[in-house]
Formats: sequence, structure tokens, C-alpha cells
Amino acid sequence: MKPAAVPIKHRHHSGMKPATILTKDRPVSALKITS
Repeated sequence: MKPAAVPIKHRHHSGMKPATILTKDRPVSALKITS
């Protein structure tokens, strides 16, 4: 689990949604966090 995924989770309060938000900016980053 990446520490960066924690703040994003708190921002959206979802869990699997943070990946979608990162995809908007950087799809590569989303893949790294979901991994």
C-alpha cells in the first residue's frame, strides 16, 4: 500500500474511486497505486 493512496482515499471517501481520479491526471500513477 502506498502512502500517497491514503490521502487520496480521504479526499474522496470511496476506496476504489481514487484510482479513477488519478486516471484523469496520470493513468500511470493510478496503475501504480492500484497495484
